Amino acid sequence: MAAHTHQARERRLVSEWVTKTWPAATLMFRVRLGSLTPALPTSDLTPAELRRLGAARRWADALAITPDSLNLVEGKLRLVPGALEQLDLYARLLPLTPELAHYRTLPVVRH
Repeated sequence: MAAHTHQARERRLVSEWVTKTWPAATLMFRVRLGSLTPALPTSDLTPAELRRLGAARRWADALAITPDSLNLVEGKLRLVPGALEQLDLYARLLPLTPELAHYRTLPVVRH
């Protein structure tokens, strides 16, 4: 199976599951996580180069935001080594994500 086809099926699976599981939630898909500020010296970089560095951030497959929780979703068609650990990494990156600052008080639930 081509990687592109596999990824498309994975995205569809996540989308269908999240939509069915949290029909009234605020849903976000392929959410970039982490700080916009790279850990490298950036004084010599142009604004366009800095934006490209931000695009290199990790992403969660989906977030379902309810009044009482932030549901972090990583979908896999096949469980691969390290896949579950990704959720732990993503949960640590959430508080560093400026776009999600107003959700920092919500407890994170990993799925």
